Amino acid sequence: MINVSYQQIQKYESGVNRVSADKLRDIASALNINVSYFYKKPVSEETQEEAEAYDKINGLSPDEKELITCFRIIDDREFRKRFLYLLMRAAKRG
Repeated sequence: MINVSYQQIQKYESGVNRVSADKLRDIASALNINVSYFYKKPVSEETQEEAEAYDKINGLSPDEKELITCFRIIDDREFRKRFLYLLMRAAKRG
C-alpha cells in the first residue's frame, strides 16, 4: 500500500532506516489516520476522552499540569481510582 518492500518495512520498524515525511504521509493514509498520530504520546482508549477534555482546559498551573501528566502514566486502573479518592479526601481537608 505504501510501495516499499517487506525488508524496507522491517528497517523502518527496527530503526535501521528513518521514515521520510512523504513516506510517513503514505503510511498514515494507508492506515486511514492523521499524520499527527505519530507525534502524540499514545493514549489508551479509556483515557482518550480524558485527553481530549484536558486539551480544552486552559489556565492550568505547572503543578496541575504535572499532576495530570503523572496521573495519566498510571496504567493500573484500580490504583488510579484509589489515588483519585485519596486526592479528593485531601482536598476536603484543605
